[in-house]
Amino acid sequence: MSGQSDMDDRSVLRPGPSATPVVLADGRRTGAAGPVSRGRVWLRFGLATALALAVVLAAGMALSARAAQREGVADVRRITEVLASAVIQPQLSAGLLAGQSDRITAMDEVVRQRLLVPTDIVRVKIWSGDGRIVYSDAQSLIGARYPLGDEEVHVLRDGGTDAEVSDLSLPENRLERALGGRLLEVYSGIRAPDGTPLLFEAYFSFESVNARRSVLLRSFASITLAGLFVFAGFELSLGYTTVRWLHRERERLLEKAVKMSEGHRKRLASDLHDGIVQDLVGASFLVAGASAELRRGGDQGLAAALGEPSHGIRASIQRLRSMIVDLYPAALQTAGLEVALSDLAAPLRLRGIDVQLQTPAELNLPEHSQTLIYRMVQEAFRSILQHASAHQVTLTVHSGDSTTVVEIADDGVGYLVGDESSAEHLGLRAMADLAREAEALLEVVSEPGQGTIVRMRLPT
Repeated sequence: MSGQSDMDDRSVLRPGPSATPVVLADGRRTGAAGPVSRGRVWLRFGLATALALAVVLAAGMALSARAAQREGVADVRRITEVLASAVIQPQLSAGLLAGQSDRITAMDEVVRQRLLVPTDIVRVKIWSGDGRIVYSDAQSLIGARYPLGDEEVHVLRDGGTDAEVSDLSLPENRLERALGGRLLEVYSGIRAPDGTPLLFEAYFSFESVNARRSVLLRSFASITLAGLFVFAGFELSLGYTTVRWLHRERERLLEKAVKMSEGHRKRLASDLHDGIVQDLVGASFLVAGASAELRRGGDQGLAAALGEPSHGIRASIQRLRSMIVDLYPAALQTAGLEVALSDLAAPLRLRGIDVQLQTPAELNLPEHSQTLIYRMVQEAFRSILQHASAHQVTLTVHSGDSTTVVEIADDGVGYLVGDESSAEHLGLRAMADLAREAEALLEVVSEPGQGTIVRMRLPT
């Protein structure tokens, strides 16, 4: 910490607890390009990614469920087609079509041993083209006639398979109502030994279909989740790289803007020093020489008259040199921020104002941040000299991991923040402009007669 050894024990008068900080400028809210902390960026990115993953997962699971349902039904259709051609068709005979009991008994044994027991089939029917039930494991149905639907006629004529949910209200399905639950009936075309087309119908419980659907859905879900994990990893990697690049780019642009501004100031200071100041110095020498010559010649009145413009020229030179220092502080570039801040406090101390500087022993900040702090303190000290009538001023700089806080407190006359007269202060407007350009937060706390606190939070 640096400061003055001759400080008295007075503390800077501060605004009361009822005073509310007023935001003069918030560069963080200047738009979409304003600075946002990495934590907030990651939070937003994480929420957006999680939402996108949730939408994709929901859509993927919905599509997977539909695909699994289709595949489950297709699986049952394939099973029915295989059983019809491999098990049922070889057992067909003219005697079965004629209704001979021994042939029905032989088919019944095959159906019960090879279809009803080892598979999920709960009912079997074999139809002729005229709608007659040639065979069923429910033998009371054998010989009954019911009209065939368009789908059944199509399979009977052209072969292949078809599947539909059983309508248990139909007369032909009266015995299936006792089986309980929903049923899926699957048709497959077969032929008798003499080439007569027949229709094989197998009834499956929906529980078995859903079980197949669940197995397939788990397979689809594992593929979907694996894809989402890969996508999430890619998104996080891309987001991390993008956030780092944006942060570096923002720092680069801010530093470039500050350097350009300082370059303009430096050129202006150089032009003033090498141009107008030198011209004024030359004019001052000429006027001073002419005045001395007149004084030696005895013309005291004219010599005295030339003395006044000579003093005015020298005063202008001093003001211009002070302006040059303000435009381009060489101490900031050569001796560092702490020395430059101490130099800024010198005019206040010459006015008898006690200035306390509280800065860290080692303040490692980027060059553009140091320049911003210098400009902000410069405007604040200038405003204190012009308006505050203060006796004591405290400047505190605290630097954290991601934020540097600069606070200037004075025990001056204070003012009512927000009134028209305060809005006219050039110093406040200048500080607000600096904060917005640097994407910083600038607050002020003040009350009439209670002093003023100006606080800037600068992302570093």
